[in-house]
Amino acid sequence: MDRGNSLLASYKKRLADANDKIYSLEDQVVALQQQLEQNAAGTTTTQHIEAGMDIKMETDVTHSALQATTKRCEQFEEANTALASFIATLEKTSGVPASELGDKIESLQESVFNGSKIETALRTQVNNYEKKIKKAEKNTAKMKVELDEAQEKVQKLKADLFRAGLGHIKTPKFDWKQSALPSLPAAPKKKKAMGIMDAAEYGDQDDSEPDLKKPLPGAAVLSPMQKQKQANGANWAKDEVFREFR
Repeated sequence: MDRGNSLLASYKKRLADANDKIYSLEDQVVALQQQLEQNAAGTTTTQHIEAGMDIKMETDVTHSALQATTKRCEQFEEANTALASFIATLEKTSGVPASELGDKIESLQESVFNGSKIETALRTQVNNYEKKIKKAEKNTAKMKVELDEAQEKVQKLKADLFRAGLGHIKTPKFDWKQSALPSLPAAPKKKKAMGIMDAAEYGDQDDSEPDLKKPLPGAAVLSPMQKQKQANGANWAKDEVFREFR
């Protein structure tokens, strides 16, 4: 508001200066005309014409400047009136005096600026999350393709097992904890004391030693470790029988 008043005062001063200059030029014209009349005998017509043209040109320029300044002053007065009306409306609406409006507006501008910074930070976070989501979706799609391929291989293996007549075999689950422990032979079962009847019955059985090279029953589906355990169990049973007969 103070700045507007100072500009208006400046334009009014320039307008007054232009008026003073016009009056001064008019005085100069009158003085020149008087001098021309006094020196009419000693001057030529050409000199009078040139002097008159110079004065007219300077007067025209001054008039143009004066008109432009007057027009700008009028425009500024209209703008100043509109600004005063706007400020009065703000005072009435907000209930804040004009002297405090500047501080309020500056505070609002600062709040808007801070809000813009927060919005920019949030947009950056959203963009980062969108990138992570796209990456996760891409990895999920890749894993799904790999899973489908693995399922196809499993189905193919099952079909091969059925064609080979081994479809009834179920693959045992692998126990990681059990595999980490050292393999120990199974604890022997307690046998009751063999009596005479048992010995007689046992005598009817085949005492020949088992052929270790010959596969034992069920050996086709046993792992090498299970085969070794079964062989160890057979040898242990044979030693127990021989010990009882001694």
